[in-house]
Amino acid sequence: MFYICAIILALPAILIRFLRNIWYVMHIALTLGITFYLQREMGFHDNDTNILVYFFVIHYVLINIMTFLLYIYDKNQAKKQKWRIPEKTLHAFSLIGGTFAAFYARKKLRHKTRKTSFIRDFWLVIIVQIVIITLVIYFLGEYNI
Repeated sequence: MFYICAIILALPAILIRFLRNIWYVMHIALTLGITFYLQREMGFHDNDTNILVYFFVIHYVLINIMTFLLYIYDKNQAKKQKWRIPEKTLHAFSLIGGTFAAFYARKKLRHKTRKTSFIRDFWLVIIVQIVIITLVIYFLGEYNI
């Protein structure tokens, strides 16, 4: 089961060519480390599906924290007129689970609220997530999982 978790985390990195981003590498390391620790401490076996539940909760919490930190960092860099985080990185973190943090950060920090292309892409990410979640729920219901 631990290997399935590692593959799930690596897929977005491969598809988005995201592994060069230190934030995502840090997210992979933290999520797998915490999941492995919980698996060992709580006595989950390798074929126990409960570890997947813990894995997704850990992933969701960490990716939202990191997304919020990315927005804070990008906002501070914008104020200093220094190198910024690419928009595709912000959208990628939103796409893989950080949507709530991105939405909150945009409102709280008043960051990326005027650029229409960013707003359009942000809402596109949300629509893609809704479609994916709907399809997953549909197929889980089809196969009685």
